[in-house]
Amino acid sequence: MDIDDPLYERRMTAWRKTLQRAVKASARRAVFLQRTGLPVPLAHPARSYFGGLPRLPKRLAWPRVAGRGKDAAENHRALLFIAQIDLAELPRLSRNPLPSAGTLYFFLGVPEDDHHDVRVLYYKGRADALPLRQPPAQPPEHGPYWPRWPWLTTDEPAGQMAFKYPMAFTKFDSYCDFAGIDDCPASALTLFRESGLEAAVFEIREQAARLQRTELAAKLTRTPRRSSTPRDELAFAWGVIAHCARAIRCEMEHALWVKDAPPAQQVQLAAISQRTTEWLQRAAAHPDVAACDKPTRKWFKQEWTWMRLALQELARRSLDPGLIADRATQLVCCLCASDASAAAAPISAAHRRRYEARAARHPKTDTTADPPTQLLGHGTSVQWAPIQHTKDVLLLQVSGAYGLEWCDHFGCVLQLWIKPAALARRDFSKVQVTLECD
Repeated sequence: MDIDDPLYERRMTAWRKTLQRAVKASARRAVFLQRTGLPVPLAHPARSYFGGLPRLPKRLAWPRVAGRGKDAAENHRALLFIAQIDLAELPRLSRNPLPSAGTLYFFLGVPEDDHHDVRVLYYKGRADALPLRQPPAQPPEHGPYWPRWPWLTTDEPAGQMAFKYPMAFTKFDSYCDFAGIDDCPASALTLFRESGLEAAVFEIREQAARLQRTELAAKLTRTPRRSSTPRDELAFAWGVIAHCARAIRCEMEHALWVKDAPPAQQVQLAAISQRTTEWLQRAAAHPDVAACDKPTRKWFKQEWTWMRLALQELARRSLDPGLIADRATQLVCCLCASDASAAAAPISAAHRRRYEARAARHPKTDTTADPPTQLLGHGTSVQWAPIQHTKDVLLLQVSGAYGLEWCDHFGCVLQLWIKPAALARRDFSKVQVTLECD
């Protein structure tokens, strides 16, 4: 059928209405997880949170990597603790398959050869009175992506564990983004310009995402202020200077293109390396969270102007000065926010608003279709995991756009699935993890 034929539009309109009814009928109750914009000290009394350290009872051991033929040391590496959820804090849901009380602990390892280590532990009691469990002597690996701060070492606390972010819960209706595809008439699939199936799937996903955003926007009454870029506040703490230098040096040490750079760029790289050495020497006498005085901020502003121009001349995406400054600043803001001492540099209101807006991804201000971070409901179909696990329970979904350093990649989604029968037995030993990117 010609797309200019009036009958084409009438048939497409009728099919879209049928599709919308199928998507609406697929609604399942779910729980939206909203974290704070900046982390808190480890001793913060939150009962449900991402990162930090778990409050594990003595009888539960810290999970380790499953043996897969590696050497003995690798087989005993600890998994990264990513979340603790007090189930009594969840909103009341009809047909909630989760226990009504108790605590869930989530641990994750680095994927290798399409295998992902994941462990979920369940404790029947409340964990808020339990002591924090320190990680094993051999530090955990980072999560499913390269760490956001690859220059950190496992000798540093931020290189051993994720920052602690308390979370709040909101119930909402989750919609299946492949609902109705089996009932879609072949004639409708052939009406699209390109591949009928791909276009139909895209249409369904858009319908589900739109309904989900509308639902969440109605539930979440608090709308964060728009993110703003703080001005002249780059070097608010000595750690920003040190970590900008370390980020640049890390890329230069590991990037293959550096060795093969032409002579003119080699001269530029040598000058950049010398400058970063001077920054590190100057910052070495100060803690990362120590505030910079006004002369230092003025000096580094001039230094960063030179560095920004030097990096731009190299024209390498991995040495993007804006990205380097953003990541170093976020790291130091997290260090300051999680430092319980009075010595930490104050974080400006502009920085706080910026990270609060990033974390919230509120439907009223963020119109993208990024997957929500949630418990239960339908998983978002980045590829085919929700279709393959359509009979399973979605235990946890974390979007790569959510801003957590252990899951930091736009366009990707991490999902943990459990069989209903296993969940009914409170057996969390066979949880499966899927990690998909568009």
